[in-house]
Amino acid sequence: MATPEEFPFEATDGALVVRVNGPLTMQNTSELRALALDQLASQGPLRGLIVDLSACDYVDSTAIGAFIVLKMRLRDAQRFRLCGATKMVDKIFQTTRFDQVVSIDARLADSLAALPADAQA
Repeated sequence: MATPEEFPFEATDGALVVRVNGPLTMQNTSELRALALDQLASQGPLRGLIVDLSACDYVDSTAIGAFIVLKMRLRDAQRFRLCGATKMVDKIFQTTRFDQVVSIDARLADSLAALPADAQA
């Protein structure tokens, strides 16, 4: 079971930001997905969801699948962004061409700036 330290959420500048601390694999991805969907449902209107991967050193295919589910839940692709991918994670995204499916920014500030200005439920 994931701990709050593993996936801390916070509202920042009208967006929901979740930081992934450690690898994101089949052992914990379903919990991240469930927590994120619960947070999206309870937060009310938001500019979007950002997953901060700056403290994540590995993702597997289940993580990529979860990111697609979260992107689809938001209904507007520009409202879902990843940021801070480490070299290893970035290489995985490039190899799978996932970087062509989801917006990935270098920094959290870049992701916040790229989100639409209006909030959406």
